[in-house]
Amino acid sequence: MVSRQVFLTTDAREALERYIDEDRGKGRGALFQTKNGNRLARQHADLALKKIAAQANATLPDAEKVEISAHVLRHTMLRKAAEKHGVQYAKELSGHASDRYIWRYVQPSEDEKERAMEELF
Repeated sequence: MVSRQVFLTTDAREALERYIDEDRGKGRGALFQTKNGNRLARQHADLALKKIAAQANATLPDAEKVEISAHVLRHTMLRKAAEKHGVQYAKELSGHASDRYIWRYVQPSEDEKERAMEELF
């Protein structure tokens, strides 16, 4: 059994509660399941995200098209947590025991470094 504490926003928690009440039910087993009742694999979640992005991209100009994956969502969440509350919060949210791993998520982009340098002077 996999068990990890996951913190959710109020909106996400309410949506999850609706999903459990209206679709999944409160029985035992994996939270997210396939139509056959099997545990939803990570690659299935990624595939669903890619399908959602493809639908959104169908109406967007090339410059605004998005690429999304579970990893991109995790990276974005940890980066925002680090920016707003500090690296220690991001580390705790990541579930990593070592500080070593969090740095890959909170490194500033080249554009951010350039903007920071411009703002210094």
